[in-house]
Amino acid sequence: MGRKWGDLNLWNANDLSERFYTGKTRALHGTHLSTGDRMWSSFPHMRPMATITADTLDWYGFDEFGGSVHDVIGTRCDPYTANTLSGAQYHNCCHSNLSRTLAERTGRPIHAVEADVHDVLNVFMCTGFTADTQQYFMKSSPVRPGDYIEFFAEIDLLGALSACPGGDCSAEHSSDVAACHPLKIEIYQPTNDALAQANWQSPPRNGYDRDPRPVLTPFQALNGFVQRLQEAGPVRLGKRRWPAHVPATGARPIAFGSHRRPQVGHNPACGDGIADAGVSERLSRMGQHGRANVQTALGQQDVSGNHDAGRRRMFRDPIISGVKTVTDDLQLNQTTARKAKVAV
Repeated sequence: MGRKWGDLNLWNANDLSERFYTGKTRALHGTHLSTGDRMWSSFPHMRPMATITADTLDWYGFDEFGGSVHDVIGTRCDPYTANTLSGAQYHNCCHSNLSRTLAERTGRPIHAVEADVHDVLNVFMCTGFTADTQQYFMKSSPVRPGDYIEFFAEIDLLGALSACPGGDCSAEHSSDVAACHPLKIEIYQPTNDALAQANWQSPPRNGYDRDPRPVLTPFQALNGFVQRLQEAGPVRLGKRRWPAHVPATGARPIAFGSHRRPQVGHNPACGDGIADAGVSERLSRMGQHGRANVQTALGQQDVSGNHDAGRRRMFRDPIISGVKTVTDDLQLNQTTARKAKVAV
């Protein structure tokens, strides 16, 4: 039949809003897929839709140019890009083929289902990024008649495959110039109780609770922000001066920006220029030049300083967050028999 590849879309057969998510699949498995990799669905569902159980091109790996097969990098050939680049009106791009197929399957107008067509798995396509400019490239595929890739359906799936009009992409793309060949799809059903024996269950939708907190109106959000500022203590915004008195609440004043501030006396118990949060502080203005008198509970020592002599140091408590990498066990019991196979 000749070298050929196709663009594959997958949807949940009962809910088209759940569809193949190439970006997340790429993040979890890599730019190119092969045996053992899973095809993940979109938010908020995010679960395995299918697992690759066999691939006759698994041997190819990555070549000296960085190319490999079955990529989740490229989108799909589409008439909009073709029109942008050349002004063409071509209606047999993979995007168009997938849209027509979905419209026929669902009985909806083609323009209504077009948004449900999504980025694809480029089956058999050989692609990569150039080493010098890191640009996406396509090259002749190693696929031969008889090669195939096999999927295990983790949920009930609706699939659509477009035999790319670009052929092996060695000629003009998005036109009828390239020599095209058909792709064969075979669907298998379990013939015994293999799934039950393997104790297999279809993966549930993602367990994230989708943030049950109520959505605040702009007024509620502003109200909450003001309340938090009040709880934090006096605030200096722009060119406003320090308040004449800071209550002994134990909370430090909050300062925004890099404006000059009165010097703060040295507190031996807390380090240079910093008074302990638990010690009451009293700031009072001393004249027009911004001289400040700082009284602390540690000896009631008076410290006077000029406003322009320095800037008040700002400190933030360090936050240390742990990062835990969770890896998913992608092992699949090979006795399962619910498979689909795409072959050349």
